[in-house]
Amino acid sequence: MKNKFLSFAAVSLLAMAGCRNDGDDAQIIDQVVHIYFQNAGGEDLLSKDAKPGFREVHLKDLGGIRDLVSLGNAKIARDDAGKYFAEYIAGAKRNLTDSLNPEQKFYRSEMLLELKKDSATDITRDTMIVLYEWTPRKFSVKSISYNRKCVFKKSGAEPNAFTIIK
Repeated sequence: MKNKFLSFAAVSLLAMAGCRNDGDDAQIIDQVVHIYFQNAGGEDLLSKDAKPGFREVHLKDLGGIRDLVSLGNAKIARDDAGKYFAEYIAGAKRNLTDSLNPEQKFYRSEMLLELKKDSATDITRDTMIVLYEWTPRKFSVKSISYNRKCVFKKSGAEPNAFTIIK
């Protein structure tokens, strides 16, 4: 019985050692986007106190098999400075745009944002295109266009955040 236990323990240790991962080959995922909305005077339009402000940011996929597939509402959160932002994490279809290099690929997601005010009929519709870059080590946002205007380009380790003036 003792020999069986020792044999089992030895096999278990070998199996665990063979499966050990030091984390060096883990892919980094950097895809969270923070969208700030303010008016020309700098007022935070996602704040509950803003009049008129946006109460909800609803996302719809424009690049999927069918257009306007609902992605749900963006999460409204606050940063450390107390400013509100709409957070987009994932959900829209990522369409491959370039895969010539097997070590680097580019993807594109296109969305409709419905910015809803207090009234159910008072809705502003905007578009957002997110370009992603994939490498074996990292998947990250490369650039973002909002209403066909480039509003963000990744240049380092900074957060994927931008401000829209309404």
